[in-house]
Amino acid sequence: MHSPNQAAKHVGETKCVSGRVTRIEQDNDGAHYLEFCEDSKNCPFAVVIFPEDLRHIGDIRQLRGKFVEVHGDVKDYEGGTQSW
Repeated sequence: MHSPNQAAKHVGETKCVSGRVTRIEQDNDGAHYLEFCEDSKNCPFAVVIFPEDLRHIGDIRQLRGKFVEVHGDVKDYEGGTQSW
């Protein structure tokens, strides 16, 4: 298990990243982002949940403030890392 700050060391691997969800954002295409830092612009990691995957997760709004474990592929995205 790795922290969001360690995720960049594991780009291209399937890993478990864990941390406290500080923010949940939704973009115009329906994708949701779980963020693990108060300042999203300087956060090294976010989790992307695509609309078609929401049914497997449930009401993600309930995750804010909770400690979560995310299993998935760690990918480089616009200077940061993401898992989906």
